[in-house]
Amino acid sequence: MDRVAKENPFLDEFRPIESNHWPLDNESVDVCLCDNVVEHVEDPDLFFSECQRVIKQGGYLCIRTPNVLSYFGLFSKIIPNRLHLAVVGKVQSQREGKAVFPTRYRCNTKWKMSRTLNKFGFDYCVYGYEAEPSYLSFSRFFYHLGVLHQRFAPKVFRTTIFAFGKKR
Repeated sequence: MDRVAKENPFLDEFRPIESNHWPLDNESVDVCLCDNVVEHVEDPDLFFSECQRVIKQGGYLCIRTPNVLSYFGLFSKIIPNRLHLAVVGKVQSQREGKAVFPTRYRCNTKWKMSRTLNKFGFDYCVYGYEAEPSYLSFSRFFYHLGVLHQRFAPKVFRTTIFAFGKKR
């Protein structure tokens, strides 16, 4: 967890996760939002077991994460983590380097996400989404390739996974 998050003016409180047990009471959360988090998770079973523990019955888990089968996920996977900062600096010059974290991609396919949500007691909806290829805007040529990908690639290769789970 990046302690810079503590300075976010939109947070009511900040509780850093410093161990495998999150600093939250059992069934104390109505909605858990994970926006570009799951791709960084070392142990998905531990992560989802903590989600299951802290979310109230009938509460929601909402996830947006890259699809490892997409061009974005595949390039991120084949480029070593130690080089991610340099690559991000080239393709997204406006992005601060401190926002680049190691990627793991251990639960980043629709199939794996669906199976994991079911395993941890969530009724779920998981689908792929293809957004405007902003990661490719550093080059007119690559941006147009991204647009072609959007239009013609099979659904399994969509760049983003959205997953919504309701705790049973």
